[in-house]
Amino acid sequence: LAELVGVSSPTTAQHILFALIVMACFTAVNVIGLQMLRFTVNIGIACELVASVGVGIALILGFRHQSPHILVDTSLVPAGTHFGPAFIAALAVAGWVLLGFDACGALAEETRDAARKVPRAIVLSIISVGIVDIIAAIGLMLATPNIGAVINGQVPDPVSNAVTSAFGGWAQKPFLAI
Repeated sequence: LAELVGVSSPTTAQHILFALIVMACFTAVNVIGLQMLRFTVNIGIACELVASVGVGIALILGFRHQSPHILVDTSLVPAGTHFGPAFIAALAVAGWVLLGFDACGALAEETRDAARKVPRAIVLSIISVGIVDIIAAIGLMLATPNIGAVINGQVPDPVSNAVTSAFGGWAQKPFLAI
């Protein structure tokens, strides 16, 4: 939110203010009711799906800086460190992203025939999100201009870096907004 409104290095007070604004927006959507929540979630999912799949495929097809071999190459791991902890961390993040969708079950009381529909919705959302995340991750990795700088921590935001280096600076704000 800070970057979207042009604040590149927010202070602690600004971080708190932006967090309160976001929480107020989320609270307002929840207070308005289930229809507004459903509409907001559906818009968010549609934007994320179009952006992640669209950007991922565009990066894979038109803006590759890396060979597909980079997807399985561990040779850039810094000397004296091990690949294992990074791999475990990546699995944990992926698991958190995918399994976070089991929260759909919390809305079961709002669903007709919940015993049949909720498990199906959870499985479909996990599969869908997994496919979308894999496409986006592969596209971002292949489009990263300097993968070594990302691994060494010299690039603080590798996602925005890959997107803006591929599409240009104009893409940064729309990408953040989505």
